[in-house]
Amino acid sequence: MNKIKVLAVEDHALLAFNDNSLQILKDFNTPLSFEQYTWSLYIEKLNDSLYKDGDYDIVMIPGHLFLKDLVLKKLLHKIYNVNNNFHKALFYDMQVDKEFYAIPSFYDGHIIVYRKGFDEELDNNTSHVISCDKFIEIAKRSFFKKFSLKAHKSEIFTDALPFLRFFDSNLKLIDIYDDKGNVNDLLIFEDNLNKYCSLKDSAIANTEHFGNKEVAKSFICGDTNLMITWSGQLGLINRELPFNTKDYGFKTLDTAWSVAWCFAILEKSKNKEKAEEFLSYLQDRNIDKKCFTYSGTTLFQDNDINYAWKDANNTLLNTYKPLAFNIHSASINGLLYEYIYKAYTKELSVHEALKEANLQIHKLMR
Repeated sequence: MNKIKVLAVEDHALLAFNDNSLQILKDFNTPLSFEQYTWSLYIEKLNDSLYKDGDYDIVMIPGHLFLKDLVLKKLLHKIYNVNNNFHKALFYDMQVDKEFYAIPSFYDGHIIVYRKGFDEELDNNTSHVISCDKFIEIAKRSFFKKFSLKAHKSEIFTDALPFLRFFDSNLKLIDIYDDKGNVNDLLIFEDNLNKYCSLKDSAIANTEHFGNKEVAKSFICGDTNLMITWSGQLGLINRELPFNTKDYGFKTLDTAWSVAWCFAILEKSKNKEKAEEFLSYLQDRNIDKKCFTYSGTTLFQDNDINYAWKDANNTLLNTYKPLAFNIHSASINGLLYEYIYKAYTKELSVHEALKEANLQIHKLMR
């Protein structure tokens, strides 16, 4: 019997698959190789399997960021057995033209976590969503040098993304680029990026080097009392710092973004039948509960798991805004990572950084 090969990204949210006490992989009745790699190696092996002679049967992809492009290129196998109880907000990362091509594992969206007792307005606000302007105001007022940003050069675009977005006069969310790759109102984005970059001097030191690990560690050890992190990081943090609603608050941003990391079957796989069985096996409430202990996200809309940040997670799923799909999205995003980081670290002014990013994007779109 051929062994099914699965390619996954190395992420704390997936540690449940490595936890032998949970027996997620062991209980599946077919030999299986579940391989996880750092982002750069994952991308290398993913491209090798998509376009060269790589032999993975199942690959993990970041939902809507990759899905439509891969489906249009006929690289993914259609999935017919899909649990109807998945949260409907996850479908955008699972399907193209109402056909399913991916099964979710966890989702990463913007969640604010804070220790109570530092800002009365924040503590008394019963809403689970706030604006970026309000976050900036509260962070500078009550958490000076005690909050973090995930501003590492590999993280900064998605960290800054909610702060760049804005609502127009018709309350339509405007992103930095549209589905045709056109950069929208540059003057407004310049103003918004200035606001985001202004947080650097008020945040804990060295946030330009902060990724998931540093954001979590600084909060757990008490160096910070306010953070924006991914929903998919909260389960692991909760293992070291058990959360409760008496001491901790949880919210999301009204311009938040989220993406579900999903498993998809490659069209060229020679083990499609067994690969489909594995994805069907993963669509189980008990496995969802096991994975939750590390990811902090639940996939079913009617789950019975109770946890401190549940309302914030549900609000995120019901209000988040995905990025527009464009065939050049990956390249556009790469340019925005580069130039937003240059603005944040003051290598370039915000004006210069966005002007150069806009120029490079226009060249890309020709």
